[in-house]
Amino acid sequence: MTMEYTQRLTPEEALPRIRAVLSRGDSCRVVVTGNSMRPLLHDKRDAVILSRVVFPVHKRDILFYVRPGGACILHQVYRLGRDGTLVMCGAAQMAPEPISPDAVVGRVTSVERGGKTIPVTSPGWRFMTLLWAFLRPIRPLLFAIRRRMKKV
Repeated sequence: MTMEYTQRLTPEEALPRIRAVLSRGDSCRVVVTGNSMRPLLHDKRDAVILSRVVFPVHKRDILFYVRPGGACILHQVYRLGRDGTLVMCGAAQMAPEPISPDAVVGRVTSVERGGKTIPVTSPGWRFMTLLWAFLRPIRPLLFAIRRRMKKV
């Protein structure tokens, strides 16, 4: 069962609801806000379906977690740390961030875009995430080109 709240909630309001839904084994729909996962996920255009996280997680899984300051974050697993930490990074970012597995609230199972649901296990989604990972060394150049094209 998927739970959906159509009202806009602050992270402080949403987090307990999301945790409760996921702890029951249900999934919930969350609209993406922010640009740290571009071009994979777009601010207010895309939504994700979160499910309870089952460990182990894998490289390129998209996880919903909470930073120590309380910010709710949606990033990909960049690397699995030897000490058990998860090293996370947004698709539009270059600086990885280590987190504790205890910070993880849920795992993205699908993306909603343009009225369609895209499972993150689909060949198209997997290809897109692999391609973006492959382009990591030249991302700064791609971002600079995009910024310049926007100015024109």
